[in-house]
Amino acid sequence: MAYRRLFIITLVFFFSFTGVAFNSSQASELIPAYENSVLDSSEQLTENKIYELITGKIKRVNTRQIAESSEFVHGRKLSTTRKVLDSSTTKEIAAHYLEQLQSKGNIIFECGGRGCGSSNYWANTVFSKATLFGPEQYQYYMLAWLESEQAYVMIYLAQRGTGARYIHQVVITDVNNNEVPDQRLVDSELRLQGRISFWDQVTDVQVASIAESIRINRHKLLAVVVHEKLTSTETIQDSIQRTQQIADTILERIEQEGIDEAEIQAHGVGPIAPNSIGAEHKGVVRIEIVLFR
Repeated sequence: MAYRRLFIITLVFFFSFTGVAFNSSQASELIPAYENSVLDSSEQLTENKIYELITGKIKRVNTRQIAESSEFVHGRKLSTTRKVLDSSTTKEIAAHYLEQLQSKGNIIFECGGRGCGSSNYWANTVFSKATLFGPEQYQYYMLAWLESEQAYVMIYLAQRGTGARYIHQVVITDVNNNEVPDQRLVDSELRLQGRISFWDQVTDVQVASIAESIRINRHKLLAVVVHEKLTSTETIQDSIQRTQQIADTILERIEQEGIDEAEIQAHGVGPIAPNSIGAEHKGVVRIEIVLFR
């Protein structure tokens, strides 16, 4: 009995130098495309943003799926999708790209089948493309560093039973990692601890990092919670109202980054909960971002 297979290959190229822009043709020349494939679509974004580079398998923590480890890069994205015309297996296609990557650079991480974790997470969270979802036993993933091109390459392969086969490629250029430490901290704290604290203020970079973490991880409900002790002349209710205004202002800044108002709330609690932890933060405003789901 003949089976028609859908193979999807995702390549993500992350460049660590600034000022070099690639079109879809130039990007595909870095790693030769799988033969018998044709360009299906392409998209180039001119806005620089933070993107996640997966460096470990997808695992379950409590009730949530997360990447075991990852890194972030800040740059501009070019994505292309190619349609595969032959009937090769995902194992054969993986061998093609693994050979190309090994000849041009060093493999940082690779996995195959169920060892990669949830294919739903790879498809819908990592790559935001539902068509990448398929049986986990057919998926492959590899990440490499290409020294001569100064590029990271991430390849994901998946198989479906509909008969269509695609190659999805993303190129990140104009990389500037000055803002990446904030993103890494915000993202890891929210994913692993369920909350992150700031003292006195939240910078514009941190606000952008909170918004990007919500987008990357598909967080559905968070809260901005502001704590501060009573001043000498105010009541508890006055303090709650004052911290509520601070929380509302931070909420508005996060929403201006494109986050839906239904996904995040603002609460000022004044002195009701402790406003600091430890002597080094005594007497300052504590601003928490709390993840509920």
